[in-house]
Amino acid sequence: MLTGSQYVDSKNPQKLEVYNPKDASLVASDVALAGEHDVDAAIAAAEAAFPAWKKTRASERRTCLLKLATLIEQHASTLAELTRITVCTPTRLECICAFSSDFQ
Repeated sequence: MLTGSQYVDSKNPQKLEVYNPKDASLVASDVALAGEHDVDAAIAAAEAAFPAWKKTRASERRTCLLKLATLIEQHASTLAELTRITVCTPTRLECICAFSSDFQ
């Protein structure tokens, strides 16, 4: 899990099994489930980060969000495939890329 810009292990020992709804094949058996302590830590990290983010100029925020959009676009095939496998949806990669380029 990502909390406060760092990958951390969940304090909750439970793991989620994710199955492909199309054929019931196992996609992953070790997806971390956030527990109460994990949620509290994430909220505390967000609250601690907010004052600095609030002071960030709009142009810098835009740069950060465009970088995120670029990363999503670069990994669109992988993200679309994971979504398709885990929720059994058709893939329309062209739509995802076209949508993201509208905001650049």
